[in-house]
Amino acid sequence: MNRGEMHAQKRAELFVAQEKQVWSTQGINQDQELTTMLYDFIYGEALYHGQVSPKMRQYAILACLVTKSSLKQLRTQIDIALNMGITPSEVKEVIYQCASYVGFDNSLDAMDVANEVFATHGYNLPIKSQATVTDETRYYDGYTVQKGIFGDVIDNMKNNTPEYKRYIIVNYLSSLCFGDFYTRKGLSLQEREIVTFTAIATMNPLMNQVKDHMNANLAVGNTKQDLVDIIGHCVAYLGFPRALTLLAILDQVAPEKE
Repeated sequence: MNRGEMHAQKRAELFVAQEKQVWSTQGINQDQELTTMLYDFIYGEALYHGQVSPKMRQYAILACLVTKSSLKQLRTQIDIALNMGITPSEVKEVIYQCASYVGFDNSLDAMDVANEVFATHGYNLPIKSQATVTDETRYYDGYTVQKGIFGDVIDNMKNNTPEYKRYIIVNYLSSLCFGDFYTRKGLSLQEREIVTFTAIATMNPLMNQVKDHMNANLAVGNTKQDLVDIIGHCVAYLGFPRALTLLAILDQVAPEKE
């Protein structure tokens, strides 16, 4: 089969009954050629490369689109996620996981879109909360997860951060970023790290946190090839300059053995 035929076959699997509605919302009536080029690449080519699981791939695509606030494309990809068997709770957790990295406004807008798609699929709202912490436990539980991923660097940061900015770098980071989000149910730690990496990489591949979360992914059990595959699956949304920069940084973080 050629790419167009492979795309058509995969589209029939992923869009199911919502195909006509979703296809039209993506602007295919406005520019069919460019939209077809996008989907031929995604579903006729990129989909067939790499070893990362389909679920992890879809989480990364969602995270990329949440970060970019590409709400039309996000609507389609949430629809695809549900048709793949990903649950509304898992979609919600991907969007929530992005919040402390890309800003609550982006995640709130994304949740508005997600809830509309959930309702179209017949799910009752609101989707059940996956929170596990209380006001009393969020700092310690977040710190525990944080140290489990990053090790002694967290204690070094905690002990050496000047008092004037300590409440942000120590307290907020442990309580909000890790306590309120990383401790939630619904996604594994490996999945949350893929989402986090994708969100930060989409914002700016030269941020220090990109290297931090490449290392974090390796620490929680994701592989270098997993990260390569995630970049490859997101390249249509990241663009090639950003994707090539990420691949070069990844080679610095995890050099290939000679």
